[in-house]
Amino acid sequence: MSNIRSTPIKGSAPGRIQREYNRVSLALAIFATLCFFCALWGINGFFTARAVASAGTWLHVAALSWPIGWLIHIIVSLIEQHLWRLREHLQSAPPAVYIGVYTLIVVVGVLDVFTSALSILLLITSVGLSPTAVPMIVISTLLSEVIAIFPEPVIVWLTVTLYRVIRA
Repeated sequence: MSNIRSTPIKGSAPGRIQREYNRVSLALAIFATLCFFCALWGINGFFTARAVASAGTWLHVAALSWPIGWLIHIIVSLIEQHLWRLREHLQSAPPAVYIGVYTLIVVVGVLDVFTSALSILLLITSVGLSPTAVPMIVISTLLSEVIAIFPEPVIVWLTVTLYRVIRA
C-alpha cells in the first residue's frame, strides 16, 4: 500500500483516507478494463458494419450502409447475450418456439463470428500473409470468437461493478 500524503488531512482519520484511495483506484481500474472491453466490442462492431456495407456495395443495395451495419451489430449483441433468458418465460410454449429462438441465437452467433473472421482474414491479407493457410484461418476464427462473444457480458458486469464501487 502506498501513502500519497505524508501529512494527514485535518479532521480525517488515516484509515478513511486509505479506504477512499483504494475505492477510487479500484473504480479507475474497473473503468480502464471497461474501456478495453468496449474497444473489443467496437472492433467487432466495425467488422460487422464493414461486412454489411461491403455487402451493400457488392449487391448495389444502398440501404446496407455503415449505420445499418452498426445497428445490426447492436441487435446481434442483444440477441446473442440476452435472448437465451427468454426460456424462463416460455415454459408452456410449444417446442417449435424453443427451436426457433435457439436457432436464431446460433445463426446470429455464427454470422457474427463469420463477419469478424472474414475481416481478420482481410487484415491478414493486407500484411502479405496467406489467408488460406490453416494457421491463419484458425487464428482468425479464434480471435473472432473472442471479440464476438466475450466482451458483451464482461461490459455489463463491469458496468454494474463500477456503479456499486462508486456508490459505496
